[in-house]
Amino acid sequence: MKYVILVTIVLFSFSINQCLCQSFINGDFEFNTSVGCDYNLTDSEFNTRISNVTAFGKGYSGAGYFGEVDIQTSGCYIIPQNGNWCLGLQSDTAATSDAITIKLDSSLSLGITYELSFYIYGNTNFSSTTANIEIGESLTDTLFGILIDSITPDTNNWKFVSMTFTATQNSNYISVRTKVGIYGWTQIDNFSINVYNKPSPTIDLGNDTTLCQGESITLDATKSNATYLWQDNSTDSTFTVTQQGSYWVDVTVNNCKVSDTIIIDFEDCSCILYVPNSFTPNFDNNNDHFSPILDCNFKEYTFVIFNRWGEKIFETNDYNDSWDGIYQEKLCPSGVYVYLVRYKYDISYEQEYGTVTLLK
Repeated sequence: MKYVILVTIVLFSFSINQCLCQSFINGDFEFNTSVGCDYNLTDSEFNTRISNVTAFGKGYSGAGYFGEVDIQTSGCYIIPQNGNWCLGLQSDTAATSDAITIKLDSSLSLGITYELSFYIYGNTNFSSTTANIEIGESLTDTLFGILIDSITPDTNNWKFVSMTFTATQNSNYISVRTKVGIYGWTQIDNFSINVYNKPSPTIDLGNDTTLCQGESITLDATKSNATYLWQDNSTDSTFTVTQQGSYWVDVTVNNCKVSDTIIIDFEDCSCILYVPNSFTPNFDNNNDHFSPILDCNFKEYTFVIFNRWGEKIFETNDYNDSWDGIYQEKLCPSGVYVYLVRYKYDISYEQEYGTVTLLK
């Protein structure tokens, strides 16, 4: 009698939740070519010294104003809030005011709520008054766009500001200006932005899977309002697998990207080898013999048992023969033994090593 003990091995695919939250390309203003205190820069002078931040004060306040934006470091009437650089914006009692836009790494999504944070400093080295900072969202780098909020700075102290707003357009920039009507000199630093309370999407392609040759499987990554990128650069929500390999997909929802990977193997299901992992040769006619089971028509067959020292203690070429735990007319001691199964199926030879436990 042949006995089969099936061992199931579960392999797991792996996924990555990488929420690609909104960010600024140069929100801390560290990427600039200034070498010291650059005061009262015209818009054009400022724009040649710093990347992904654009000054446009004259753009909305009249052709006679060319900007007075400052790129400041320690010793320039200020110590930056963090890092080596900050910016200074000026306003006066007339209709002139400095204004900049800070470029986002990707456009805002209409209707999505964001959390914006930054630092401002009301500097009174040259005046006893301070001016509010106005924050907006803009489609272009030369217009202030839509007002989000107006913030009052603390006098001679860095003030942390955190606000939430819902995007009213697919803005590419956050705009900043000093409010006109009062003289003020205000420093700004370290802008950051994130999607507010964003639920992270999930994706699961399933466990790693082995299929029979000729079968296929369709991987489904469908999510609402999502875009897809598979390992072969296809962009459908599903992917049909017909060959073995590693398959992955990136799913992006509201600027948040999640990924999952699955490994698909194929095997010849027409010949499967089953091998028990233990037997009990105690002559009770229950699980007394050990032998492999093949469910295909093979042409050649060898079955060998070795003891712990590598000594061959059993061998047969007869598939109907099995090991009863006997060697040299004695029952072998309890323990682990090594088996070798070798057979020819179709035109190829298959071979498998493993262990079996003899229990008394």
